[in-house]
Amino acid sequence: MLAFYAEERVEGCSLDEDGDMLLYQWGTNDWGEGEAFEFNITRQFINAKDEVSQLSLTYRFAVSKGTRAVGAGIKWCESPDELEKFRRFVSDSKAYKLATALVPTAVTLELTRS
Repeated sequence: MLAFYAEERVEGCSLDEDGDMLLYQWGTNDWGEGEAFEFNITRQFINAKDEVSQLSLTYRFAVSKGTRAVGAGIKWCESPDELEKFRRFVSDSKAYKLATALVPTAVTLELTRS
C-alpha cells in the first residue's frame, strides 16, 4: 500500500486539499464477528465533489495478552513528502512488530465508496 501511494496519484484527488492520504490504524475491535486484533493500512481518496473512497488492507489476529498490551491508535500520512517518516513510524510501532510475528486469522482488501 505504501509503494502504491508513493508511485501512483489519483486523478481528481488534490494532495493540497487532503484528497489522497494514508491511514495506519491498529487495535482490538468487535465488528459483530467476535473480537480480533486488527492491523490496517488504508488509502483514502476525496475527489473535488467531496466523495470519499477508501482502499483498506486489514490483517486480523486472535486476541491475546500481547495484542491487548499494544492498545489502539492511528497515524495519518498527509502527503508523499511525509511517506518515509510514516514508513518508519509504522515499522517501528509495537503493533507492526507484533503483527509480523503472528499468523493472521484473516486478511481482507476492501474498497468502499461514499
